Amino acid sequence: MKYNLVFLGLLILITNGQVQAAQCEVNSVALGDALFDMPGAMVATSDGNWLLALDEIAMDIKVVSITKTKQKVVTSVRLQGIEPSSLTLSPDGTRLYVGGALDTGLAVVDISAAEPTEWQVINTWSKSGDFEAILFDPTTPRLLVADRQALGVRVLSHTDGSELATLAVPNGRCRLPVDLAVKGAQLFVACETDNTVAVFDLTTLTHLKDIGVGNSPVALLAHPNAERLFVANLQAGTLSIINTSNLEELPQTIADAALLSAPKAMAWLGGELWILDQSQSKLVRYTDKLEASVCMGLGDRPAHLVALSSGLLYVANSRGLNYVTVDMVNRKVKTSPQVLMAGFDPMFIDGADNQVRIVAVVEEGINPVAAVGYAQIPNTFMGHHMELVGVIPLDAEEKRYGLVYENTIPFQPNFLPHGSVAQAIYGMSYYSLFGNQNFQFVVSARDDFDQFHHYPNWEYTFEKWPRREVSTPGMAVTQQNYAKQGTRRELPQVIMAGFSPMLMDWSDEDLTVMAVVRAGSSPIQSVTLNNVGDESEVKALNKLIDLPNGDQLYQCVFWKKEGNTPLLPEHETPKTIKGVWNDWFTIIVRDQNNGKHRFPDVQIGNFPAL
Repeated sequence: MKYNLVFLGLLILITNGQVQAAQCEVNSVALGDALFDMPGAMVATSDGNWLLALDEIAMDIKVVSITKTKQKVVTSVRLQGIEPSSLTLSPDGTRLYVGGALDTGLAVVDISAAEPTEWQVINTWSKSGDFEAILFDPTTPRLLVADRQALGVRVLSHTDGSELATLAVPNGRCRLPVDLAVKGAQLFVACETDNTVAVFDLTTLTHLKDIGVGNSPVALLAHPNAERLFVANLQAGTLSIINTSNLEELPQTIADAALLSAPKAMAWLGGELWILDQSQSKLVRYTDKLEASVCMGLGDRPAHLVALSSGLLYVANSRGLNYVTVDMVNRKVKTSPQVLMAGFDPMFIDGADNQVRIVAVVEEGINPVAAVGYAQIPNTFMGHHMELVGVIPLDAEEKRYGLVYENTIPFQPNFLPHGSVAQAIYGMSYYSLFGNQNFQFVVSARDDFDQFHHYPNWEYTFEKWPRREVSTPGMAVTQQNYAKQGTRRELPQVIMAGFSPMLMDWSDEDLTVMAVVRAGSSPIQSVTLNNVGDESEVKALNKLIDLPNGDQLYQCVFWKKEGNTPLLPEHETPKTIKGVWNDWFTIIVRDQNNGKHRFPDVQIGNFPAL
């Protein structure tokens, strides 16, 4: 049944004297014969084909087909006496763990079969407890279960449910644990009646701190990129923000009584925070502020929210499920993917090392990135595959994120001669390992439509590479922060660098230089773009942000368009430059102890790790 609530430009809201159009479309999931008694928590499979929703009264799992051609319940899985209250998936997507209320235990469901009619409960663990929330901790692995009876979190084996530990808040100051979230190696627990968020160290299993938030915290959501945790305070009608690096509540509280009254659940979609307001049965969007445009008509007392990268939000209310298509803020991208930066980690290789990582940052184009790889000239096409390992923020205001890819290059320790790799090993007259000369490296990105870009090629042309707006959220919103901490040396290092855009159209406003820098034993003093020959300074780069892995992102505007005048005269286009690091520029980082590195010079020598 469709609710006839098509809000694409039709629903007009009057807020603060301004007319706002709420751009969303609400539909109901077809239930067929599988009527809900009480919809509960939900989770979507990683392949995007199925949504699993608890029915708390019927004591089963409703399986919803969520492909483009279907939005309906296709079957259900009985839970053999478990009164379900929470659920979580194993990282490989083959097991579903269901936590029960009121001492009914836990169930393990095998969902590895292609057809959900073949899914079945393979184990039930008889355990006393009232399991309000459950998470799979993949690092150990193990299960983290919020238990109202234990006044904290129980740590259980994912194989047999045996007790590993109990994480209790001192003096019982978490009488009603209702939600869990993990950020890094820290576990956050929403303690509803204590108006706090308890924090535990997952490595030592020790209690770190209780953080005071608003009245009745019921839901937690970690920011996918920044060191932030959002807390939905149901009774206060607000969202608190916790700085996960120092475990302090930020002074900023998200609150607007006209827009938000009872936040019950949260989800990320399209790089934005979507908040489920239970009392007003609506969704509210938050970017850097609460948006007046909302999505209404979500049924009676909606309580649970799940977002899919396909651009849909699923809402469970007291009578069934809705799926919501929302209008997301557009991204501006090139048609083709771009390899914006590349380099090696580390750039200073110790003689005893036996490997180095080649790393690259790719900005997705209109179509998803299909493959990223590297090769050495005379080969040019992806002789070696690179793995996607996370994202780094490039421009938060424009919602730009770079996909980080890497691969490991092994070699024998104490085998390679000391000095510049380009010169000492390959006999080059220059020190860049990137370019179009023999033995130099090329990093390539390809999308689903076989559009390529080869780093370090910089291209400039008319009417070929304009930025275009797309409404899809992109691959970045599904990835975690790039958090791998590379080797630090005594000297500072420019790990990777490049230009943005690498595919430049005459309509682009400016050209930016970007560099990821790692400090050594002394703080960074300067990062500059320099001429290759005499190393004279061309531009100073400024630190943009500290990256989650401890490195720093620097950038500066190298070239800015004046009015409607092209950066290059029309008669000089199109232009492709393949030897930018050979013939034109280098990037130099200096520290406060006179340490120095010039990118992209890879050196082998006596460089022990700090």
